[in-house]
Amino acid sequence: MSDSISVRITLDSYDLMHPREKQTQVYVQIPEVARVSYMLPAERFQGLKDRAWPEVLDVADEHYERGWAVEDSTTVAARAAVRAWLRDDANRDEMQAAFEADHARRDPVARKLLEENERLRARVAELEQLAVAARALHVQYPDSEHCQHDGESWPCPTVEALNAHNTAPGPDGEADRIVAYRNSDRPGVLLCREHGDGWVGLTPLTSEDLPDGGLCTWGWPKSEQCGRDVLITEAGDPR
Repeated sequence: MSDSISVRITLDSYDLMHPREKQTQVYVQIPEVARVSYMLPAERFQGLKDRAWPEVLDVADEHYERGWAVEDSTTVAARAAVRAWLRDDANRDEMQAAFEADHARRDPVARKLLEENERLRARVAELEQLAVAARALHVQYPDSEHCQHDGESWPCPTVEALNAHNTAPGPDGEADRIVAYRNSDRPGVLLCREHGDGWVGLTPLTSEDLPDGGLCTWGWPKSEQCGRDVLITEAGDPR
């Protein structure tokens, strides 16, 4: 909903009987809640025009709580609905987010940065799709050390060029906990760290995922497979 929430603060003459007297108008639109205006003294404009929208409405509501103006029941009900909506912290956060987005769109520098950010996001998504498509084609034969797509020795140049290292450190040092990898396309393929690090498209596994351990199936023919228990380090200590 935040993209449709809008608050506009303007300074103009709104009284036909006194056209030379200016007032500050606060116009708020909250979809499915209310659409209403608040009329404040002209001197309020400078202090409100750049303030966050929730704060602006707090000031406007406080002004009307004094009860100096006679209002029709529809307008009173609309302002009450806005006031009730803003009592929810989640709603205030949503209006604050809408204010920040609106402010960014109006600022030339911020707008340019947002546009560049969206362009880069689209490019990253495009490259990720290309990588997934390439990885789907380039897989190892189950019984040889060659790529099924181009016949190159595995890992083939395309897989190496993708440069998606499974060992990239995570936020909690997750890479240090990885003990093996599994190919989701061939669940029977289990690779130890030595033979699985750096591959694209493999699922990293920790010791919690393999409580009973497992043997690395790297290699061909079968008699030359790695066969190492993925939970045992080269020094013989369990991971």
